[in-house]
Amino acid sequence: MRIFWSLIFLGGVAATLSAAPVDFAREVLPILSNKCFVCHGPDGEEKKVLRLDSFKEATRDLGGYTAINPKQPNESELLIRLHDKEEPMPPRKAEKQLTAAEREILTRWVRAAGSTRGIGRLCRRKNCGRTGRAMRWMCLSDGS
Repeated sequence: MRIFWSLIFLGGVAATLSAAPVDFAREVLPILSNKCFVCHGPDGEEKKVLRLDSFKEATRDLGGYTAINPKQPNESELLIRLHDKEEPMPPRKAEKQLTAAEREILTRWVRAAGSTRGIGRLCRRKNCGRTGRAMRWMCLSDGS
């Protein structure tokens, strides 16, 4: 009987963790910085490639689709490519690959429409110019 209740408890904990909101600063940003920004960040070699280091770039129209679609997150190209068997992101030839846990974190984040919970409010102001640990993705200011 003790094992039964332990399994019920662990199942509840697992369900709670998978449903918990993603913390951008603690969970998402380290993955993006370590595995994605090399191509899709400020230091990317190709300047025409999709950028993930700003809300504006990650949500811009890329010819009928967006990397992150805040209005319809499940239609986000990033989400599709994270789980694509033929053309995955990162590509199979990339030096750094995502773990299953990292894919799950990014999936939960995209489904939350690219929320920056844990960092501050999202900066959608034109030419904000503020930089910081999370670059231009969010505004770390007092709201001014």
